[in-house]
Amino acid sequence: MQLVKIKLFKSKKHKNGKYPIVLQVNRAGYKRIFLPLEAIEKNFDDSIGRYRKNEDNHNQKNLILQKYEAMAGRLMDDYLLSGKHFDFEDFKQKFTTGKKTVGVYEMFETIIKENNAKEKLKTGEAYRDAMRSLKKYRPGKLNFTDIDYKFLKGYEKHLFERGVGGGGANLYIRTLRACYNEAIKRGFVQVENYPFKSQAKPNGYSFSHLKSTRKVRAINVEDLQKLKEYPPCLELDLWLFSYYCGGINLWDMTLLKSANIYNDLLQYTRSKTGDKFTIKLREEAKENLIKYQGGEYLFPILFDYHETMRQKKDRLKRMAKQINKTLRSIAKKLNIDVRFTFYTARHTMASILLDRGVDPVTIQSVLGHTNLKTTQGYLESLKKNAVDDAISVL
Repeated sequence: MQLVKIKLFKSKKHKNGKYPIVLQVNRAGYKRIFLPLEAIEKNFDDSIGRYRKNEDNHNQKNLILQKYEAMAGRLMDDYLLSGKHFDFEDFKQKFTTGKKTVGVYEMFETIIKENNAKEKLKTGEAYRDAMRSLKKYRPGKLNFTDIDYKFLKGYEKHLFERGVGGGGANLYIRTLRACYNEAIKRGFVQVENYPFKSQAKPNGYSFSHLKSTRKVRAINVEDLQKLKEYPPCLELDLWLFSYYCGGINLWDMTLLKSANIYNDLLQYTRSKTGDKFTIKLREEAKENLIKYQGGEYLFPILFDYHETMRQKKDRLKRMAKQINKTLRSIAKKLNIDVRFTFYTARHTMASILLDRGVDPVTIQSVLGHTNLKTTQGYLESLKKNAVDDAISVL
């Protein structure tokens, strides 16, 4: 049996009345690869896979077909001589692009290495987390062509069964889509295989329905006062400094140096968005800073031996666990009935601004949200929490 053969594909007729010409691969069933040529039935001899003499430029076109057939034959010989299991997707990739097939996990690893080399460690970690999650659903080899609408719906179901929330599922699948897009750009997968919803594929898979259900948690003014009166420690000082300074996140605080303070103003660039912030320091915030004067950084989280970005990230990761553990312990002692973490400072600051009549647009500016809808989502969640708390005492 001939393993590769040029055929006229009569099941699909073009608008101009011609049929596409395909390379038929007869290995583990019939597979076909569409070639950039077409013909009407009477101008093509299907028995030999060549144009008849009545086709314009038939010699030139037959030469092209001969080259395609020879290339396919060489690739098939390579499989037979190597003794490797025949993989049609690998064969198709080599035939159409001259490149070997790159699997989904190989693409993930490449992207992770590239981001780490650029010291984009957080982005690299996001890709690694997504890859680990995907491997739990589909261990072993995974080709991009294996990912279709059914696959993605199954993966979505798998995530929910493992207790992943809507926001987490959205992040994992969004990262998978970014990996797929990069594979297309590099020529490792054909765009016609794209499984996600797009302008060209309106019925593709969409993850827009996957949304975070995480509640925004804030403490009230009475609990805030308890914290201010609690014996000071580094973890609580960090929390209060964030509260006094517009909900600055822990990573940005970690990187603060004396150069970030000018005339009682805190000036820094938010790492998440690249936006520049200038905040007038309150007396309470300045008192917190005075305690820790003397080091390269404003707070004793990083030291001069934390030189690389990887070292800094690893240090912060360990410190974040310690900080949140201490904060939860303090909250328990003070009977603060909220899942209390460092990020609660940001939520509390927004909640108190809302209670005091500050308009959403101003709160958006303080929080550094690029989209007002994000801020409104924050504030709606805070209002809902207040209603839930009120009803709970009925």
